[in-house]
Amino acid sequence: MSATYVGAIGRDLLRATNLFNVNPDFLSVGVTDNSATSDYHALQLTFQRRLSRGLQGLASYSFSHSIDIASSDTAAGTSTHQARLPIRKLTVEIPILTSGIHSQPA
Repeated sequence: MSATYVGAIGRDLLRATNLFNVNPDFLSVGVTDNSATSDYHALQLTFQRRLSRGLQGLASYSFSHSIDIASSDTAAGTSTHQARLPIRKLTVEIPILTSGIHSQPA
């Protein structure tokens, strides 16, 4: 059995924001700065066992969690909010995956 932790951190990432109604002469103003952050954490579990007569079994499980303040659902990839973007959280849980291998002795 093995357990693995995976983590990543991002700081000073680029973030593009569209500001509306800032000036009556402009419909919107695009601002790009490096104020975005991101964090990623994952736990990966693997169990592998040799069984009888050349049969092997493998089961694995993965749980991950991502947090950032720069994700966007717009097609252009920019925010349409005037204020600071909310923190976006994404949790992914992959159920237990199993597989088996059978090898014939030569």
